[in-house]
Amino acid sequence: MVDDQGVTIQLSEKPEADYGNGKTYGSGKQIKVIRTPELYDFYRYTHKVSNGSQFTLLEVKGDSSKRINGINEYGKPVTSVEAYYWKHEKTNGSPPTKVLLIGVTTSTGTTYHKNTSGKDWVEHHLQNDLEKTLDEQNCYNNNAITLDLSKDAYGTGDKYCCDGHKGSSRITVASIPVNHKHVGSKTLMAYSYTISSEKLAAIKLAGGKKRKTIKLDGSEFPMEGVESVSALYSNGSKEPVLICLNMKGDDKTSGWYKSSGGDTWTKAPELGDVKPEEIQNNCKQWNALVGELKKHSDSNLQECTLEPPKQPPELQGSQHSEEEGENEHEEEKDKVQEDSALTVEEEVPAFDLSDQVPDTESETKILLQGTPVIKILTTDT
Repeated sequence: MVDDQGVTIQLSEKPEADYGNGKTYGSGKQIKVIRTPELYDFYRYTHKVSNGSQFTLLEVKGDSSKRINGINEYGKPVTSVEAYYWKHEKTNGSPPTKVLLIGVTTSTGTTYHKNTSGKDWVEHHLQNDLEKTLDEQNCYNNNAITLDLSKDAYGTGDKYCCDGHKGSSRITVASIPVNHKHVGSKTLMAYSYTISSEKLAAIKLAGGKKRKTIKLDGSEFPMEGVESVSALYSNGSKEPVLICLNMKGDDKTSGWYKSSGGDTWTKAPELGDVKPEEIQNNCKQWNALVGELKKHSDSNLQECTLEPPKQPPELQGSQHSEEEGENEHEEEKDKVQEDSALTVEEEVPAFDLSDQVPDTESETKILLQGTPVIKILTTDT
C-alpha cells in the first residue's frame, strides 16, 4: 500500500561503507540507504523505505539540498531511487558529492535521468549500457576520461569524449605508421590517443557484455598528467598487444606495457628506447619491437639491417679534410709523372754556313761533316 504522503529523497544522506546496515533518515517514513560498488569505479546509493514497500515520490534533493527538476516520476508510486557517483572524487575523505546518474524504479522498471547542462536533468535511455553512460557522465562532471583501447572504438582524426563536451572533446585519435618501410610488414597498426583532460580515470578493453578494466603494474588510476596513450595492434586483434604511456614529468610511469595474460599489464623494459613515432624509420627500434612481439607468437615479423653508425659532424669534417688533402697530393704526383713521361722533340735548324767559304776541299769536307741536325730533348719542369 502506498503512503499518501509523499517522501523526499535526500541524496546527501550517504553511508560511508558498502552493504551493512546502511543509513536511515526521514521524520515520517524511514528511508534506508545502502551503498554498493558498481562497475569497479563507481558507487550506487539505493534509497528505499525500510520495509521495502512502495512510496509516493514527492521530490529528490541533490547534495546541495536543492530540488532536482526534470524527474518525471514525482507524485507517482516508486520502489526505490538510485544515485550513482564516482568513487575517486576528491572530497578529503568525505562521501562523493557529484551525482552522475539517477534511477527511479517502479513496478514496471527503472527510468534513468542525467545532468546535461549543470542544472537541468533529462530522461536518458541506457540502451543496456550503464557502464558507458557512467563513464561519459564522469567525464562531463569530473573531467575524468575513461579511455577505450579496443581497436576501432573511435575513428581516426576525430575528437571524442561525451555529449557534454561536444565543443571541447577530451580525446583526439591519430593513426601512427609503424610498419618498417624496408621490411614491408603490414600486420601492425598503432593509434595515438591524445588526452586533454585533467585525469585519466581508467583504461578499458572490449570484453563481452562488460568492458575489461586493466591495471598498470605499479600505478593506480585515476592518473593525472597523462598526455597521450599509444596502442599497438597486431594481426587484426581487437585488443592491443602493447601500450605506451606518456606522462608529463613522470619517466618512471611512462613507457611501454605488455599484457601478462590477466587484467594487469607490466612494464616492458626492452622497449625503453622505442618511441612509437620513430619505429617506421629506425632499424634499432624496429628490431627491439620485433623481439618483443615474437614473445606474443607474432613470429612472421622480420628484422631489418642496422644502418651504419653515423659519425659526429666534427669527425666527418676532419675526415673530409684529410681525404681532400690526400686526393690533392695524389693528383700532383700523377701530374709530375705525366709531365716527366712527356717528351717533345724540337728540331734545331742547321747553322747558316753560307758566309763561310772553305779555302780547300778538305775544309769543305770538314764543314759538311760538322753540320748535323741536332735533336734536343726538352723537359718542362
